[in-house]
Amino acid sequence: MASSDYQHQGPALPHIASKRLPATIKFPFAAYSNAHDLLAVVTSTWDISVFRIASGQLAFTVRQRSKTIEVTALAWKPDSSCLGVGWSDGTYGVYDGESGKQIAMGSLRGDGEEELWKLDLALKVEEKKPEVGGELGKVACFGWMGHDLMGLNGVRRPKGWVANASTEDWFDGVDDDENGGGMLDPVAKGGSLNLSDLPRAITTLDATKVLPRLSTIASHSTMQAKQVAAANKFSTQQATDNMFSQGEGEYAHEAVQSLVVCQDSGESTVLLDETVRIGTCTVQARPILHAAHAESPSHAILSEHENRSHSISLIDLPLPTLGGPVLHVITSNTKRIQTLLEYIVQIARCIDHDWKTNIVVQNRFVGSLEGLLENEDEPDAIANLYHLAMTGAYNPQLLEWITDVIRDQNQKRWDQAMSALYTNIQAHIFANMLPALDRITIAITTLRGLATLHEGSSKFDCEPELFSKILAPIDSLRLVAQHMQLAIQSEYRQFKAFLRWLKMQVEISVAEPLSASALEAEDREVPNLDFSLILPYIQNVLRGSKLKIHIEQRPGVQGEASQEEFFASPIIRDVDYEKAKVALKKLEDVDSGEELVWKVVEDPAALLNIPALVCALSGHIRVALKKITEWQSRMLPKPIAIPLQLESGATVSDMKLQPPSHGREEAEGSTTTLLLIHDNTNTIEVLSVTSESYAFSKRHSTQQFQNLPTSFVFPISLGEILDCKFIPTILGTRSLFVALIRADDGQVSILLHCSNVTGEDPAQALEGQILHVFPSTAQFRPMRMLVGGRRKRLVVVVFENKGREWRVLDLEAALREWRRRGGVGEGTESMEIDA
Repeated sequence: MASSDYQHQGPALPHIASKRLPATIKFPFAAYSNAHDLLAVVTSTWDISVFRIASGQLAFTVRQRSKTIEVTALAWKPDSSCLGVGWSDGTYGVYDGESGKQIAMGSLRGDGEEELWKLDLALKVEEKKPEVGGELGKVACFGWMGHDLMGLNGVRRPKGWVANASTEDWFDGVDDDENGGGMLDPVAKGGSLNLSDLPRAITTLDATKVLPRLSTIASHSTMQAKQVAAANKFSTQQATDNMFSQGEGEYAHEAVQSLVVCQDSGESTVLLDETVRIGTCTVQARPILHAAHAESPSHAILSEHENRSHSISLIDLPLPTLGGPVLHVITSNTKRIQTLLEYIVQIARCIDHDWKTNIVVQNRFVGSLEGLLENEDEPDAIANLYHLAMTGAYNPQLLEWITDVIRDQNQKRWDQAMSALYTNIQAHIFANMLPALDRITIAITTLRGLATLHEGSSKFDCEPELFSKILAPIDSLRLVAQHMQLAIQSEYRQFKAFLRWLKMQVEISVAEPLSASALEAEDREVPNLDFSLILPYIQNVLRGSKLKIHIEQRPGVQGEASQEEFFASPIIRDVDYEKAKVALKKLEDVDSGEELVWKVVEDPAALLNIPALVCALSGHIRVALKKITEWQSRMLPKPIAIPLQLESGATVSDMKLQPPSHGREEAEGSTTTLLLIHDNTNTIEVLSVTSESYAFSKRHSTQQFQNLPTSFVFPISLGEILDCKFIPTILGTRSLFVALIRADDGQVSILLHCSNVTGEDPAQALEGQILHVFPSTAQFRPMRMLVGGRRKRLVVVVFENKGREWRVLDLEAALREWRRRGGVGEGTESMEIDA
C-alpha cells in the first residue's frame, strides 16, 4: 500500500486494518459479525470468505456447493454464532460462526412439492438442475434475532438473580416454621428467586444435563465433507458439544431465537433455533431488506414490487406463547430430536462403512482359497480349513494358499482389518449409539407426556400416539445394539484365537509340514491354542458373521418413495419392539449362512436391521415434526403490510427497527426507519414509519393507532452520494448515520449525521460533520461501506470501487469526540449499542 494513501488533507479516523483480495467481491453480499469482528464476503468465484478484521487473516471459507450455484443471500446471526447463506438452487445453509462447518441445510420447495422419503441410508446424490418452468424459489434475505422476553416486557433481572437454579437454591428460599410456616417467600433473599419462577423452573427442568456429554463420531474417512454435512458435524468434541448445546446459555429460557427465511416470491419461513420450523407466511412482493430488534416481537421486511414501488411487511411473532415454558420445552426437545437423529444416522453410516471396508479383506482371502479349490475335486474353503484344524493334514491347494497368499504380510492385514472392524463398531455402539438412544428417548417421552397432558386442547395439539410410534424403532435399535455388543465380544475372541492358529500354520507351511522345524513349532504352539474358539470361528464366522444381518442393507429395499409407499414397505410397516424380541430369539437358533424365517412378518430380518430401523425412526420423527409444525403455524398471524410512497429515483440504503418505549399509553408498535438516497436531488432522507402490530394492538384495544410517517431530509452539497449506513446506537427517537460522499475532484469523505437534532445550528446539523477524507490522489477509491461492531468497538469498513480491497476505520474514536462536544445532548453521555 502506498504511504501517500494515508496522508489525509483533513479529518482522519484511526486506521485499524486493510486487506486486498485476489478476487473481486460480489456486492451486496458482504456482512459484518458484530460480536466476533469478522467480515464475510462473497467473491467472484461464489465462495464465502470470512476474514478477521483486526489482522485480515482468513478465518474460514464456505465453498460454492457446485459450479452452477450462486449465492443469493448472506447474513450473520446477531450473536455471530451462525452465518446464513442462501443458494440459487433453492437451498440455504446455516454454518458455524467459528469454524464454518455446516450446522443445518434447508430447502425451499414449491406448492404441493414434498421431499421424498428415503428407504436407505445412502448419501443423497446432488439433484440435477430442474428444467425450465420448474425453477425453485431462492432465498432473498435472512432475518435473525434473539428476542429478549424480559426486555420486551420492560423487566430487568434483579441483582443476584440465579439462572438455572438448583434444588438447593430453591430450598434456601423456604422459611422455617418459626418465620413463615415452611413457605417460599414471594421474593427470597435479596430478590434472587421469586415464587412465580418456580413453576417455570419445574417445567423447563432438563434431565439430560446430568448425563455425560456425547462423544465424537470417528468417521474413519467415511465420506468427504462436500458429500454430506453430517460428515464433519460431529468430528470434534467442540463441534459435537456445539451441536447439542441447544443454545441454552445462562438465560436461554428468557429469549426466543428466531430466524425468518424469505423467498424471492415473498413466502417466508419462520424457524426457532435455526432448525425448528414454526410455519410460513407470505409478504408482499420480493423481499430485499430485513430489520428486527431484541425487544420487539416484529420482523420488518422491505419488499420491492414489479412497478418499482415498495412496502414494509411486519411479521409478528407470538413471543408470550413461544417464550412460555411449554413452548420452550417443545422447541428445545424438537431441536434435540432433530440433532440426535442426524447423530444416529451418522453412526449407522459409519458402522456400515467400517463393516464394508474391513470385512472385504477377510472375504478376499477366503475367496482366493475358493478360487484355488474351484477346479479341484475338493470341498469348499470352510470345510478345508475345518479339516486342517481338526487333523493338521494339508492338501496341495491349502498349502499353496497359506504359503503364497497369507504369509506374514497378509496375515497382518487380516489382523488389522478385523481388529478395526470389531473395535470401531464396538466403539460406535457403546460410546455413540446407546447414549444417543437414551437421550432421544428422554426427548420423545417428554413430548409424549406434554401431548398426553394437553390432549384435546390447543396448547399442544399433537396425538401422543405419534411419539409412541417413534419409541418402537428406538427400543428395537437398543435391543439390537446390546445384542451386537455380545456378538462382537464373542467373535473378536474367536478371531484372535483363529489368528494365532493361522500364524502357526504359516510357520509350519514355510518350514514344510512334518519337518523337524514344523513339528517343533506345532509342539510349541498347540498347547496355547483354544480350539473351542477356533472351530466356531471357521465354521460360523468365516461363513457369515452374526453382525451381517444387523448391518447390511436389506436386499431389494433402497431408494426413495412417497409417504404412502414408505409406510407400506415391510421394513417400515412391521417395526415393533415385541416382534423384534421374538425375532432375536429365533435368530439364535438359525445356523450361520441361513435366512431368518418367520411367517408372521414378511421380512423378519428387517426387525433387527440397523439401516431399516433407522429409516423407520427417521420416518416417524418426520411425521411428528410435521404435525408439530402444523400446530405451531396456526400461531402466526398474517403479516401487516404498509405501502410506502417513495419518490422516483429513491434507493433504500439501510433499514432498522426500533421497539416502542415502555410505558407509552398509546397503542404504538415498533418503528421502522429507512435510510434513502435520492439521486435526482442528491439528498439523504430518514423515513420513519410507526405502525400498530398484532402484538401491541392486543395489549392496547382502546383506540386505533394511526400510521403517520415522519421524514428528515439532508441535502448534500459536497458531492455525489455513494452510500450511507445507520450507526447501531440508541438515541431515543433520533437516528445516527454516516454517508460516503464523492466530490467533483475525486475526493471522498465520510460524513456523520443525526436526525431530529435539537440545540444545534440547523444548517450545520443538516450538512453533517466530516469524519474522514480520502484524498483524490490516493489509489484507494471508495465506493461502498459497512458499519458494525459492538459497544465501544464500532468500526466502518470501506470498500474500493473495484471490490478487491477494503479498509477498516475506527468509528468509535469519532463518536467519542462527538459525544464529548455534546453531539447527543445532555444526559446521554453513554451511548448504547442497538444490537
